[in-house]
Amino acid sequence: MKHLPALLLCLLSAPMALLGQQELFLQLKKGSSLKSVLNTDMIMHMEMGQKKMSVPTNTVVYSNILVKEVAANGNLTFEFEVTRIIMDIQDQKTGQTQHYDSDKPEDTKEYKKADERFRSQIGKKSWAVYSNKGALISKDTVNSNSLSELILLLPEGKLEKGSTWTEEKNTEMSGMNIKLSTEYLVKSVEEEYVLVESISKGEILKEPLMSIIRIHRRTGMIAEHSSKGLIDMGLMKIDMSNKVLVNGM
Repeated sequence: MKHLPALLLCLLSAPMALLGQQELFLQLKKGSSLKSVLNTDMIMHMEMGQKKMSVPTNTVVYSNILVKEVAANGNLTFEFEVTRIIMDIQDQKTGQTQHYDSDKPEDTKEYKKADERFRSQIGKKSWAVYSNKGALISKDTVNSNSLSELILLLPEGKLEKGSTWTEEKNTEMSGMNIKLSTEYLVKSVEEEYVLVESISKGEILKEPLMSIIRIHRRTGMIAEHSSKGLIDMGLMKIDMSNKVLVNGM
């Protein structure tokens, strides 16, 4: 009986040990369906001779993600489809905000060109194959970076508070293909999520891109991803912040 308190302490601490350490994998079943919302705020600062102007825009993109196949080796085939785009942009002549909604294009005739561009994205299905550790295996060319905000390259081994890893990858940002170097740090391991902070550096990033990422422990998918940075393109600089929310896990 004298060993009972020690035994109880071990039993009580075991769940906490399991909570504090876990190796993450992408673990979704064939047919799993997710919905994502990407909210992007941008302020484009431009210089045209002596004239300087700033154009704020807000874009919200709604998408569906479907797991089409899960191979015996754990590779997952995802299907991605944009279902709706909403954009608000400030008119530099009037100072008023113009609103566009792909579900109601008739309400914004001045957005005819934007509607044509967005319509080419909506309803088009793209696919990508990822390993169960989040490494991109193959993809098509439509919406090629669609899943980059939702799937993280997961490290080998168990994660705990203070765990770190790095990633080098090419990605598209503001229409440009750039190489990013990213350092990840686990801030906490919660009951349902792993909270990660990241710092990305790249050629056109005037300042490091700072991100906060919440990874769903059971599925290994990103549940929430917020980032903020300043892109330097010479005569144009872009203050950008993104927030992605994923539902269905």
